[in-house]
Amino acid sequence: MCGISGKYCFNNEDVPIDIMNRMNESLFHRGPDSNGMFIERNIALGVQRLSILDVEHGQQPVSNEDKSIWTVFNGEIYNYGELRDFLVKKGHTLKTNCDTEVLPHLYEEFGVGLLEKIRGMFAFALWDKKNETLFLARDRIGIKPLYFFRNEKSLIFASEIKAILKDGEVKREVDPCGLNCYFSYNYLPSKYTIFRNIRKLLPGHYLLARGSNIEIRQYWEVCYDTNNISLAAAEEKCEYLLRDITKSHLNADVPLGIFLSGGLDSATLAYFINMHRKGVNTFNLRFIEKSFDEGEDAYNIVKQLNTLHHETIMTAEQCRVKLCEIAGFLDNPLGEPSALPTFFLANFAKNHIKVAISGEGMDEMLCGYLTYQADILSGYYQVLPSFIKSLANSLVSKLPGNDKYLSLSYKAKLFAGSARKMHPEVHYYWREVFSQEEKSKLFASDYLQELRRNNLFGEPFEVYSRTLKKISTGSNLNKYLFFDFKIFLPDNILYRVDSMSMANSLEVRVPYLDHRFVEFISGLPLEYKIRYLCAKYLLRRIMKNKLSASLIGKRKHGFGVPISIWLKRELKDLCLEYLSERKVKEIGMLNYDYIVRLSEEHFRNQHDNGRKLWNLIMFLMWYEKFI
Repeated sequence: MCGISGKYCFNNEDVPIDIMNRMNESLFHRGPDSNGMFIERNIALGVQRLSILDVEHGQQPVSNEDKSIWTVFNGEIYNYGELRDFLVKKGHTLKTNCDTEVLPHLYEEFGVGLLEKIRGMFAFALWDKKNETLFLARDRIGIKPLYFFRNEKSLIFASEIKAILKDGEVKREVDPCGLNCYFSYNYLPSKYTIFRNIRKLLPGHYLLARGSNIEIRQYWEVCYDTNNISLAAAEEKCEYLLRDITKSHLNADVPLGIFLSGGLDSATLAYFINMHRKGVNTFNLRFIEKSFDEGEDAYNIVKQLNTLHHETIMTAEQCRVKLCEIAGFLDNPLGEPSALPTFFLANFAKNHIKVAISGEGMDEMLCGYLTYQADILSGYYQVLPSFIKSLANSLVSKLPGNDKYLSLSYKAKLFAGSARKMHPEVHYYWREVFSQEEKSKLFASDYLQELRRNNLFGEPFEVYSRTLKKISTGSNLNKYLFFDFKIFLPDNILYRVDSMSMANSLEVRVPYLDHRFVEFISGLPLEYKIRYLCAKYLLRRIMKNKLSASLIGKRKHGFGVPISIWLKRELKDLCLEYLSERKVKEIGMLNYDYIVRLSEEHFRNQHDNGRKLWNLIMFLMWYEKFI
């Protein structure tokens, strides 16, 4: 795992080495073991390396035999052993046992077609000296990030935006469309970043630059066309893939462990990894607030599998101390409180291991979130007579507030609020932080007028709508799975995991997102994924006689954080500081009076505005650090 960066000048101007040094240094946390650079006139590639394979010899950048192709690479190629054997038989000379070295040689054999050959998580840059072509690529799912900036003179790219900002050509300007999307989604969706003119290379895409001519193409897409396969055959194939994929993800020359939450996904990974390697390290993060804590469930798994277990507790005071540091690693603001436990768990685990295995991805493939059950139920709710819906809404509105994790009151009020929504808008509603109506109050009047004048105010929903149109299946639920897999997973979940783990120089691998497994699961009939509101139906069947009955029947918990509670108590001063009149009015984009109202409602227990307030705090903290 590494941090990569580079610059390509279209007009043959030399790339200043001091710029590349600054870009590399800004990524030190991603790869503190070594650094390297290839620089030749108008092209420069830089890397900070976190040594995982062939620790002593796998230095980057790497080249082919005649040094006509150079590569910097971030990620892991899980089938590199097979690829290396193939290349040696074809007559290539490889000097190391590091996965990065197969890339320039594969490029000699297949050109950009090498992307079809490699299996793993990656973002890389390759310079073809003979054809004067820069080739950038990102893995199929979007596990590893890659950002780029271009103007009339150059193309600049990096694993993190902070490296791109080290070049004086790049101005630190907030993108109004990106900001608008952030307040809707809690993260930056699709191609957008918070910076004007800096964009993401999307998952499953590559970029070719020849002079000022830049082409971006898609090379992979998830498909939901239903396979004609029996449930028994699906169970057998799924179990085979889980055994094979977990084994391939264990390849490392450094200590390795598992993030063990106490839920079905991480327990399943621990079970299959335990088949290949006994006594593996497992790590769990606990909370004092009982409804958010999964420590006892994790310990039950540990007892069954006999792992070497480590656990730590996260408190509000720890968050207060570390929050500014954490925000500094989020180049795009992220309003998800789950970034906090991800950071602290990685920070704790790095004292024992250098590679962690984590269970991201299964929820987006096997309908694991409560929102999918709500999507199904909302279809029945919509056909109820109006007087019954009115009565239900009246009863729900009288439920008292509750700070417990996913309380009945919270879920009932959220579901009742969907009564005015029809498919497919209802799924967007579950994910929304500030609605269009709320944002019309949140934005300062001048800023709101600018968004509307430039037809940007509706862009957040347009991102959602455009994504759904890319899938042809008639099933609404498959469309929602597609959206979450294409947008929510890479831009929220995987961005959080990558930024918080790499802040601690820890590699995190996500076996469920091996593209072979993704392709198999996505093509299964929906009733294998969710049946009678039972989520992850196929996985529960496979693990029924392998894990405890209580775990098999357990509902989705998630990496919840008691942020609503903390904002009323331990973090109230921090909330008041960052949402102060001075800070809010200083940036000129937001309506301070509306923010005060949100705060007062929350502190008086009139409404749970914790999610909205945290979204605002993280933006204002980001603004203070980056702008």
